[in-house]
Amino acid sequence: MNCLEMCCKAMKAKYVFDDRKEMCERLCKNIRLHWKGNRVNNEDALLFLALPVVMDIHGRESGTYRYVFQDIDVYVHSRIRGHEIDALILFTKKISSIRRYSILLELKEHDMGKLVKQLLKRRKFATWCYGVIDLGPNDVLHILFNNKWMLGEMMAHGIGLISMYGDIPIVILESTRTKTAIPPITLEEFLKQNIN
Repeated sequence: MNCLEMCCKAMKAKYVFDDRKEMCERLCKNIRLHWKGNRVNNEDALLFLALPVVMDIHGRESGTYRYVFQDIDVYVHSRIRGHEIDALILFTKKISSIRRYSILLELKEHDMGKLVKQLLKRRKFATWCYGVIDLGPNDVLHILFNNKWMLGEMMAHGIGLISMYGDIPIVILESTRTKTAIPPITLEEFLKQNIN
């Protein structure tokens, strides 16, 4: 299936599908989607809702509204060095076509503890790293304040967090860049070495 078909399928699994096709068309126009298998679960809809927000945060030229993403590849349900990754976005920026950047997204419906543990294990694989959870901002903040270790670990490792308010993504924490992720090699070399 292509990007548009997978986006629509994921949205139908999670939400009442009304004007979502137009959103999927806009999103899929600019990316190459690499979906391992054909399985779609409820969490996959979170990917298509969070992706535009993450691209907005990290895909604009500093101080402008001009997008600097190019060559965008999104790998869904892939494995990197033995770890299953919900989504890995690889891209170059127009200002630096030499270096590949990466954004890792882990998607969860409700298990915040599991989400944080997975993010901590996978943080080293991406320039930016986000957890996307299908809980409202109030619930997420309540969990973070009652489990301060989660908030402390996420902030210490530069991990971002996106909460869902219905079907609207809300950024609770913005990921900070790490320079240790994905060395500046060609995409083909990276994929051969890391993604199964």
